[in-house]
Amino acid sequence: MIKRVILLVIDGLGIGALPDAVDYGDADANTLMHLAETVDGLSVPNLEMLGLGQIAPIKGVRTMVQPNGSFGRLGFASPGKDSVVGYWEVSGVIQKEAAKVCSSGVPTKIVDIVEQLLGRKSIGRSLSPMGVMLRRHSMEHMATGAPILWTDGGNTCFVAMHESLMAPVEFSRDSESGEGCGDAHSCRRAAGHRRA
Repeated sequence: MIKRVILLVIDGLGIGALPDAVDYGDADANTLMHLAETVDGLSVPNLEMLGLGQIAPIKGVRTMVQPNGSFGRLGFASPGKDSVVGYWEVSGVIQKEAAKVCSSGVPTKIVDIVEQLLGRKSIGRSLSPMGVMLRRHSMEHMATGAPILWTDGGNTCFVAMHESLMAPVEFSRDSESGEGCGDAHSCRRAAGHRRA
């Protein structure tokens, strides 16, 4: 009988697309493989010993003859691609309906809530990856103090502020105040990113 389980979940570190990935524009999703290719192979001996190499071919990761751990690749039973739903599934809670998504940018009601919480107008407000939004809006952000607001097309809206423009404690407090604001507005949660 197993007396102890250590479950390692690395959020956002995908190891291949799931069958419904094309529905979310993620048909070529494979974060771990792309990362390994970008750095010309990974060196992760502890994960190798646990069985990572058995799950998929990853540049630099060896397949162990006798791994020290149990290993596997999981997919969602619930519809959607929300990480939080995945956490719920690990504990046995399966969702029947997919969460609404922000497929055409940040909903106006969310923009209004974020601007009210932070006490300033926002910039961005579109559908884009974080790196693109930060590069595109960082100069304006630093010049005006306007928070950068965006969505990745899922059901999370993100807010970024440089710590010289808003104290980290204040930004964290205001971001946490907005975390539950999205349920009725096609956005399940808001996440704050403090930039140094």
